[in-house]
Amino acid sequence: MPDFRVGDVLEVRMVVPEAGRKEYLYRGLCIARYNKGIRSAFKIFNVLPDSGGFVQHLPLYMPGQWHHA
Repeated sequence: MPDFRVGDVLEVRMVVPEAGRKEYLYRGLCIARYNKGIRSAFKIFNVLPDSGGFVQHLPLYMPGQWHHA
């Protein structure tokens, strides 16, 4: 996993097995990172052209679920 900090632009691909292994792409600015061991997480602020922006909260450790691009 690449090292990243708050302020970096990230692109995260997450595979959701419950949705038929559908792949979701989240791209945006890292606005927070929480280092709490196995419960570590980060937040991405993603801006969409017509609907404004939204914040996506993602766990840092989720084996087999997502990849950094």
